[in-house]
Amino acid sequence: MKRYTILLLWLFMNAATLSALDLPLGTSTADLGLKTVADVGENFGKELPLGPAALRFVGDSLWVSDSLNKRFVEFDQNGKLLQYLSIASESHIYPEDFVRMPNGCFWLCDVDNTALLKIDVQGLIIRRLTAIGDKQLAWPSRIELLPSGNLLVLDRTLAELIEFSEDGALVRADKVEGRSLMVEKDSVSYVVEKDNELYLAVRRLSDNTVVLSQIPVGDVLDLELLAKTSSGECVVGFRSIRSDGSAQMPYYLMRFTPGSDKPFENMQVGFPEAFLTRPLISKAIGEDFLIRLTSPANASGKVLRLYPIDLNFSLKNSGG
Repeated sequence: MKRYTILLLWLFMNAATLSALDLPLGTSTADLGLKTVADVGENFGKELPLGPAALRFVGDSLWVSDSLNKRFVEFDQNGKLLQYLSIASESHIYPEDFVRMPNGCFWLCDVDNTALLKIDVQGLIIRRLTAIGDKQLAWPSRIELLPSGNLLVLDRTLAELIEFSEDGALVRADKVEGRSLMVEKDSVSYVVEKDNELYLAVRRLSDNTVVLSQIPVGDVLDLELLAKTSSGECVVGFRSIRSDGSAQMPYYLMRFTPGSDKPFENMQVGFPEAFLTRPLISKAIGEDFLIRLTSPANASGKVLRLYPIDLNFSLKNSGG
């Protein structure tokens, strides 16, 4: 039997390992560019996020891709600006996701030019991939680094998760649903659809065997695998279609145990007006994470706020 709990926004302020971050936000001359609908233009149909497109913890720093100013911005864990890394390109680039390599270079998904770009430590583009093997890229939206040194790119139009080497050679490709992708030291997790049901797929990197576990959701949109607890539970986020036909759909987090009959829990987190490519980010598997719940154009119009979330959300722990 499905069981769920709905908690209010104030529940989220109790995380132990991370504190709320306020990052500066504003126009193209501010620290992080704020895109308007007019700026997004023809790509608005792809639901591109506004301004800061992706976030990623690297060591003790938080890196953000600034989609308006074509650069990466580094902050410390208190939101203090550390540095900019501008991308040397005369054409527009939309860095929907990125990964930082051990040598300081970046690989990024450039949605505007349907390409993968490798950026060196000076911001120069040193490699551009528009195809991997026989796979012509169409919407590269997520990228991750594997322990082997190979990379994974998720192409939403192709609905494939593509593994490739840094020289652009195709290693393998798997069918995926949505934009979910999570890499651990010995496995890769993503979402697949089978017989109109959604499943968590976990591929072991040692032998490439794939194990499927059904995700206990019904009629939802934009489901994404977001985090894992230290006990092996998974956290997914999704928009729930309302029975009254309203266009405003609440965003939920759900925690469940793959392959188990253990009851799952849901948490409603409001009605986000915009989202990030990586809406929830954590420093490590099993740690609390940060979520963006407000649109960039908040009361001041100058701050992007990231709230801490406790992985072990539950009704009894909230007192609500």
